Amino acid sequence: MCDPRKIPVNSQKFGRNRQGFSHGHETGIRVLAFSCFYISLLCVCVSSLPPPAAVLFLENMRKKVDDRIRTLIDNGVKLRHRSMFVIVGDKSRDQIVNLHYMLTKASLKSRPSVLWCYKDKLELSSHKKKRVKQVKKLIQRGLLDPEKADPFSLFLESGGVQFCLYKDSERVLGNTFGMCILQDFEALTPNILARTIETVEGGGLVILLLRSLPSLTSLFTMVMDVHERFRTEFHTQTTARFNERFLLSLASCKACVLMDDELNILPISSHIRSIKPVSVAEVPK
Repeated sequence: MCDPRKIPVNSQKFGRNRQGFSHGHETGIRVLAFSCFYISLLCVCVSSLPPPAAVLFLENMRKKVDDRIRTLIDNGVKLRHRSMFVIVGDKSRDQIVNLHYMLTKASLKSRPSVLWCYKDKLELSSHKKKRVKQVKKLIQRGLLDPEKADPFSLFLESGGVQFCLYKDSERVLGNTFGMCILQDFEALTPNILARTIETVEGGGLVILLLRSLPSLTSLFTMVMDVHERFRTEFHTQTTARFNERFLLSLASCKACVLMDDELNILPISSHIRSIKPVSVAEVPK
């Protein structure tokens, strides 16, 4: 790649007193050369970035979702089996809208209802709360522009989302939902998992939201809320056996996928590579 400052300009051919181009055209040629130089430099910089960064750098380019994610959702809907997604990252909740959209397209029925379970706080900022109220008012008035609205705010205010505290999880027994969202991993217990997951219908989704972790093995030693009741004056340390067994169960489950908050699949087991669409013979009639 050449530097436009070193591009020679023939003064005899493009001089003021010669036929052809004037001095103004000479300046235009240099400006055009500089523009081409920086455009090519920008392309080189973007191509040198890793795939996720390159996609995020270009705002108008959409990220292609891994086919295995859509295939797992389609297989679950056809076989009437629940599918589970564990999303790791601080922006994991932003992908809930995309997974719910894919489930809606695969189920070919009314919008699936959502059960959102949490410990004590939804962690919605004051700005998001105001935006949610504004979106709700615009929906009631019929003045909402879907292209300008925040997808997450639309998801919360479009109806069908029921929030529930973990301590009140017994109240949802007997209900049926198309999707269950579990956040605040440190507050989970085996009983809470059983109550909430059993409310998901066949073909629905179970989504577990995790914060950014240096490694998935750090879940083995995570301090859980339930450990507090087992600590005494003589026994101050507890062993998190449930965490390790739970993560190993997720790794061996063929209907579970772990991914980051950009929908990049984390290869924790070999069966993730072989997620393929089910055949017609396997679909129950």
